[in-house]
Amino acid sequence: ICSNFSFHYHANQYVQRDLPIGILGSLLACVILYVAVCLVITGMLPYTLLGEDAPLAEAFSAKGLKFVTVLISIGAVAGLTTTLLVGLYVQSRLYLGLGRDGLLPSIFSKVHPTLHTPLHSQIWVGCVAAVLAGLFNVHALSHILSVGTLVLKLQNTICNC
Repeated sequence: ICSNFSFHYHANQYVQRDLPIGILGSLLACVILYVAVCLVITGMLPYTLLGEDAPLAEAFSAKGLKFVTVLISIGAVAGLTTTLLVGLYVQSRLYLGLGRDGLLPSIFSKVHPTLHTPLHSQIWVGCVAAVLAGLFNVHALSHILSVGTLVLKLQNTICNC
């Protein structure tokens, strides 16, 4: 979430004030919700009995609340879908910026005349994501994503020092 704010700084009039508030506010909200869910789950079931794949759904299933398990699974799919769409959106905006700076071919710096969106960047990112989804399973992609995020954060830290 935090990195998504930083990619959209140009859309804000008061960047110096609003960007830190947005980043820290979203981080605080995520931490509070994460801790609250962890407290509820471990209050329902000892953590040693929780599985690795879907601990939240398993906790409610163990208490006999099967209908809540279905709702949690639907929410998980919706959350993953939203996260993926935001990631694709941010990636296309990143390519737009790199194209404008001359670090990628100039076709990535073009925007659609009526929609004002980076159409070529979005098509490229969508095609690459579709190919990766077709070639790798979810477990392998999660490892690739984790390593990619780690390298990105390391690169940002080194460049900002």
